[in-house]
Amino acid sequence: MTRRKAGAAARIFFVALWSATLLIAAPGSASRLDAEALPLDATSESDDELFLDVAHAVPGFAGAYLDADGNTLIVSSTRPSNTAAQEAQRLLAVHFDAADARTVIAREARYSFEDLHTWRTRLTTDVFRASDGVVFTDVDEFHNRVTIGVQDAQRDGPPVEALVDSLDIPHSAVRIEETEPFEALSDLRDIHRPVVGGLQMQYQEGFLSSGPLCTVGWVALRKATGVKGFITNSHCTPTIGARDDGSNTTLFQPDRDFLENNGIGWEAIDPATFTHSDDPACPRGRQCRRSDSIFAGPVLDSSEYKRGVVAKPPYGSTAWTTGATLSIDSESTALVGQSVVKIGRSTGLTSGNVTRTCVDASIRDTDYTILCETTADFDVAPGDSGSPVLQAGSTSARALYGIVWGGPAIFSGIGSIETELGALNSCASGISC
Repeated sequence: MTRRKAGAAARIFFVALWSATLLIAAPGSASRLDAEALPLDATSESDDELFLDVAHAVPGFAGAYLDADGNTLIVSSTRPSNTAAQEAQRLLAVHFDAADARTVIAREARYSFEDLHTWRTRLTTDVFRASDGVVFTDVDEFHNRVTIGVQDAQRDGPPVEALVDSLDIPHSAVRIEETEPFEALSDLRDIHRPVVGGLQMQYQEGFLSSGPLCTVGWVALRKATGVKGFITNSHCTPTIGARDDGSNTTLFQPDRDFLENNGIGWEAIDPATFTHSDDPACPRGRQCRRSDSIFAGPVLDSSEYKRGVVAKPPYGSTAWTTGATLSIDSESTALVGQSVVKIGRSTGLTSGNVTRTCVDASIRDTDYTILCETTADFDVAPGDSGSPVLQAGSTSARALYGIVWGGPAIFSGIGSIETELGALNSCASGISC
């Protein structure tokens, strides 16, 4: 799901969106559908599955995103009406905190979300094999199309269009957009205890060598076991999608130092990748995960880990004093257009807006695809992998959205992370979430 960045000179190849709009006042009285109409376990669903729940309850629903001002929710529908838009907003607000906007605009769309999702699913199965230059697939609610991101439109566009033809999908429902490929990123760089989110870390790769530098995501408690550890990326360990044995599992902060005992964790949970034969959601010929995340078990006393606390350096800086922190007070799912921040060892604290949700993204020069990821336009650099993504704002308590793993900025949502790692309490001490 996507929204075009305001003012960006994007290289886009296909159909422009036309629409009619209706301005709607903020909801007051209860609508015909209650929030309880969504599944009680919907937090474990992907962004697209949450949108499908709304589509099943609100006929014609085509998607939703925030306008440029960040205060107006645009609800697209093939059957736009004030009532339907209010019902959609009410259902979305259960899991998307930004959906509870002051005003709602109903916008006419050509295609329903259910149709676009069906077509995207069919395309995703084989499009990454149609051309090596395919970067992502997306149900693009801003343009009301299925958007296929490619590295070179002239080279990659024709085989993608041929696949669209073979699947009997309307060409008018598909956009081809030229974009940069996603790359897994590998300097708050001093030693810090207790461990908090946003700090530099490194893994051991064999007896004498070390892996690239990454970022500690955040300290969390696994609800199933009561064990406190921390979250970071799977690619910040020796092997993606595998729990490495022996000394290779040791994770250090800030780095591996033979003269210092810098170990802070070990690779406890790193779910295996799966293929199309395991789950048809995975494209053919690819290895898939639903997040780039692991749970690292503790090697220090529990007091050396501060649950739900993230370092807060000055904007655009990695300089940090230990008293400046942010606290996680909830977990949520970000909407397109929502303002977010990330904190990483290379670029520090940077901010931007969510640009796409539930993108199936391939990692450059690998056969790995991460399903249902979120992209944004904040700055990242190598070493920011593992950065926590939080709600933007002026308060110290923030909602947690996910973990950065690549650039241009892309992150795994907290729902997908918990689907793979199990239920977590990521909130600061004294708060349960």
